[in-house]
Amino acid sequence: MKKYLDQTRRGLPSLKLNLKMKISILFMFMVLFTMQAKTSYSQGTKISLELNNVSVERIIDEIESQTQFHFVYQIKDVDLKRKISVNAQREAVSKILTRMFAHTRTTHKVVDKQIFLKERSISKIEKNEIDVKQEFVITGVVTDMAGQPLPGANIVEKGTTNGVTTDFDGNFSIEVAKDAIIVVSYIGFASKEVPVNGQTSINVSLEESAAALDEIVVVGYGTQKKINLTGSVSSIDTDDLTTRPVTNISSGLSGLAAGVSVVQNSGGTAGGDGATIRIRGVGTMNNSNPLVVVDGVPSEGTDIMNDIDPNDIENISILKDAASASIYGSRGANGVVLITTKRGKSGKSRLTYNTYYGIQSIPKLIEYVSDFADYMEIANRIRPNQQNFSQSDIQEWRDNPNDPLYHPNVNWNEELFGGSAPIMNHSLGYSGGNEKTTYRMSMSYLDQDGITRGNNIQRYGVRTNLSSEVLNGVKLGGNVFFRWTNLSPNALTLSTTSTEWSPSITNLRHPDGRWGGAQSGSVQSISAPYAEIANRIREQNNRRIMGNVFTEWEIFDDFKATAKVALDFNQGISSEFNKRYDIWNFRTEQIIGQIEQNSGRSATIAQYQNYQVNANLLLEYNKNIGDHNIKILGGYETLQYRADGINVTRQQFPNNEVQGVNAGLELIGGGGTIAEWSMQSYFGRVNYNFKDKYLFEANIRADGSSRFKDGNRYGYFPSFSAGWNISEEDFMKDVKGLDYLKIRASWGKLGNNRIGNYPYQSTYALNQNYSFNGEVYSGIAQTALTNEDIKWEETTTTDFGVDARFFNGKLSVNADYFVRKTDGILTALPIPQFLGGKTEPVVNLASMENKGVELSVGHRGQIGEVSYNVSANVTKLHNEVTDYFSDIVTGGTQIGYAFNSFFGYEVVDIFRTEEQLANAAEHRPFTKLGDLEFKDQLTVDTNGDGVPDEGNGVIGTEDRVIIGNRIPKYSFGGNIGFNYKGLDFSMLFQGVAKRDRNTWDYMITPMNWVDKGVIPQRWVDNEWTPGNPDAILPRMANESQSFIIEESDFWVKDVSYLRVKNVQLGYDLTHSALLTDTLSKLRVYVSADNLFTFTNEEWGFDPETDDVRSVPNVRTITLGLNVAF
Repeated sequence: MKKYLDQTRRGLPSLKLNLKMKISILFMFMVLFTMQAKTSYSQGTKISLELNNVSVERIIDEIESQTQFHFVYQIKDVDLKRKISVNAQREAVSKILTRMFAHTRTTHKVVDKQIFLKERSISKIEKNEIDVKQEFVITGVVTDMAGQPLPGANIVEKGTTNGVTTDFDGNFSIEVAKDAIIVVSYIGFASKEVPVNGQTSINVSLEESAAALDEIVVVGYGTQKKINLTGSVSSIDTDDLTTRPVTNISSGLSGLAAGVSVVQNSGGTAGGDGATIRIRGVGTMNNSNPLVVVDGVPSEGTDIMNDIDPNDIENISILKDAASASIYGSRGANGVVLITTKRGKSGKSRLTYNTYYGIQSIPKLIEYVSDFADYMEIANRIRPNQQNFSQSDIQEWRDNPNDPLYHPNVNWNEELFGGSAPIMNHSLGYSGGNEKTTYRMSMSYLDQDGITRGNNIQRYGVRTNLSSEVLNGVKLGGNVFFRWTNLSPNALTLSTTSTEWSPSITNLRHPDGRWGGAQSGSVQSISAPYAEIANRIREQNNRRIMGNVFTEWEIFDDFKATAKVALDFNQGISSEFNKRYDIWNFRTEQIIGQIEQNSGRSATIAQYQNYQVNANLLLEYNKNIGDHNIKILGGYETLQYRADGINVTRQQFPNNEVQGVNAGLELIGGGGTIAEWSMQSYFGRVNYNFKDKYLFEANIRADGSSRFKDGNRYGYFPSFSAGWNISEEDFMKDVKGLDYLKIRASWGKLGNNRIGNYPYQSTYALNQNYSFNGEVYSGIAQTALTNEDIKWEETTTTDFGVDARFFNGKLSVNADYFVRKTDGILTALPIPQFLGGKTEPVVNLASMENKGVELSVGHRGQIGEVSYNVSANVTKLHNEVTDYFSDIVTGGTQIGYAFNSFFGYEVVDIFRTEEQLANAAEHRPFTKLGDLEFKDQLTVDTNGDGVPDEGNGVIGTEDRVIIGNRIPKYSFGGNIGFNYKGLDFSMLFQGVAKRDRNTWDYMITPMNWVDKGVIPQRWVDNEWTPGNPDAILPRMANESQSFIIEESDFWVKDVSYLRVKNVQLGYDLTHSALLTDTLSKLRVYVSADNLFTFTNEEWGFDPETDDVRSVPNVRTITLGLNVAF
């Protein structure tokens, strides 16, 4: 049923205003208000200038072109050829002129719209001093300690207002007195004073310092100074993404921020790494993904992180606590990832080009028995009653070890995963602008083969960001992003079963093109993985347009309004065609399998599209009153979402070449879906600080969602936070080595609207059979029970944090303690079977708590000409279900344990002696020496005190307990890097500890299905046998007669690991004589991803992935180039 969010509010008049009317009325009030505040032209006119090393005459022309001012002067009174630099943002013209003509012979006077320039009235001596001072010109370059230029650095003659800024390449030129001292400063670096002493060329290197606290951090619907943050926000240095080959943003975040866990579940798959992102643990039993916001536009799901070129990113902020995320209300309960893309800057245009080429391979594979003669002997021993293989077959294979056609010994794991795959990326960007308009355009292209056969992605991206001040105080702009993807999906998903069931007997392919199957008559049902991959054709074409347009109006000083409309549109089509082919036994020249024989080939085509329209209006007031600073934000936002899908399947095609779905003669299926939902929200934020010392912030958001029934649609989500910059107190001023110390605390409440669409409504299904008068009829019936009173899940977070800097910014420490509790988690309510097997209703029942500690430490310094940096972060997390079905103890989700824990048997040992077997509890029939012995849990109350104190002597389902936790207790990461002249080196590491995973799978269990299956070599080498009673693995046995496949702590293992995620060595030729004036940057590098992994995982799986069947993360060796013009 189509549902829209009710726009009315209880208790209010029934006046209904749409968004257009609301905006129009608001702007009318703004105009009326500003009419009352109008001042004279000279007082109210403000302009922006960013001109470097230009003449005074040029600046006068620029002011006249931007304003209605007219200059009046005599040439003899003004040095029009004098070169200066001016950097002004929204500044009164009079102030700019005062700075321009300081310490010169010229003064100015503004009369209405005329500006008079005349000679200053000074003595002859003073005039000579001024003339001497302005005659001396020095030039130079400002860089960081690694030699990288610092564009926009300030160079000021000490004791004066005479100053310039560096250009894009760090160059500057300034006129000063011969005995002057210049002060060089740059945000994030320690200022440096340099005596001129008659030098005409001065190069300055600045060292990073605690001034980084002035860094601007992106937060919800705005920005804040880092020093004034009271919430828990991690800001990611984009150099960590752009200086190394990162295909997906999600993979680039791994290990960079405390409290943020990124698990790459299929890093070897082209088209996405299958990343799972969790911020401060798992907060709900439903969708725990964070909200991703790109340039102020919220996105449904985290897949947008696979679409954006990392080279386009300016900043990534991660909002972790309720104080920082509550401004997003019901969509921010699991944290928020804010992505801001790069903008153009006024000044010189810049062209950048980044490219890399790499080779991917899997570092480690599971080793299987690939000699088929050995395989047959082991198979006969495991299944003695079946005798799959004759001795003549075994001998025949031993006698023909080099006959791949008739006696194959194929290592399918090596064939499917053991090769290499190329990856190539190109990214081109062009940016620039002037004081009114800035722009940036970029294009990107990715071509990546997955590690599995047939998997490839080609991704094309185009982005344009534009902003222009069209009127005085009025700015218009927009961001548009387009992505086109051609994907051949991971072929392994088509042949997982074949892989785990295929021993080495299956032939690859006959030279004449025929597909080979099992080449032994003893095995008839083995699949042919290569044949399945090659004869099932799958393609996906996806298009995405994401963009917004905005207008920003500075109504008067300290007050502005911003209106934005955004669209996120996705459209795609996928197709699959299953060819008709035969499987041969080449030894007998017989067909042993006819694939798609009955269907005569089949094809499926599916098309989908979804879009989200988002509009918001923001009002911002920022006022400084003495030592008091107040910022107020108010906003209104609406969101509309719709998704459509359709699919059809046909069969009986004439041949393998005609693959269009319309060529199939028989329609066997089809369907379609439509889903819609909407939200409207009101929100506000108040920030207050006194002397940047005492800080306070309050947020409130009211969200209304159509997914809930009328009466429960609105949720209200407040937060409060406070901070104290202790280092600003007088009693802390003399503490040596301490640059900055702040403590902060926050509390807030968030919601979760990701509950599916309209679960409170009853649903009915067609084609439901029923009996009437002895006849069966087809009708319509309710198939699910519903709960009309479901409400918002609510997450309450409390956070205490400390931020500190020491020794002029060389050492930084950030620590947080948090408690995050979610109540009213929606979960299915079990119902009795006599109700007809209907789907269970959803109720607000469960509660969950995450609490933990985060610690980040960083150090940077310099030894001679070598600058270095070291950083590390660690998170300790405890997850616990605090409320659930108290009488349910048969699953992994139980009160007092982590969510979705592993539930199974505890293993005592392997049965190694007859005495041990005789004294143990009763196990499954046919249990023998070499099998697993399970613990007989205390399930019987012998003394009636209500506490079980004995086992019942029989191993059964009641003996299952919680045996492992899939949520890691510790996660950590870090960086090490150094720079020496043009040489740079970096290493990134990441890992987890105290994390369990179930390693059981058909890919591990020997001979897992009748006459087929794999046999791991590790099992062969470590199996219990009468001759090897101290072995660490049980005997290989028929799974139907053994507890071997039951979930137990024999399979659930700690898979803690430490991984070297990236090692990179680069050389920057920026200051090399090889560079021309046109080429401003040239850097080459070699990079290695997933170079080493240290883990106690025993079988050979990738310990990072959640599923043993996932494609492992690949090791990638890359050669890259960064160029700028």
